[in-house]
Amino acid sequence: MPKALQESEALVFTSEFESYGLIATEAAAAGLALVVADGIGCVGDTVLARAGVNALIYPPGDVDALADAMLQLLVNDKLRLDMQQASRSIAAEHDIPVAAAIMESVVNKVCARGGGENMAARVDVAPEA
Repeated sequence: MPKALQESEALVFTSEFESYGLIATEAAAAGLALVVADGIGCVGDTVLARAGVNALIYPPGDVDALADAMLQLLVNDKLRLDMQQASRSIAAEHDIPVAAAIMESVVNKVCARGGGENMAARVDVAPEA
């Protein structure tokens, strides 16, 4: 799969519903522009597929909108290249150390607010080596 992604310029993900859609994460890490349906969990301003930034989003089942999005990436080199670069940047925000740091921060905030009565101490998800 990594070789196929590296040889591509865009991912067209036509699933009408996915709880997240891990292939979109893999494609973004490979620097692909994305075309995805709006029913996928990775679509949104704070997640991986960001409308107009690294992804063109279309309504699920709307074949004309899907075709239009695909055509935009095919004929507009600047748009495709900008979205490819954005995918690389956004994917870097979704790696394991970043996710661990976010989880650590959330747990520690809960503990600081008194919500972690059952926790013996602060959580350190990514301890120093």
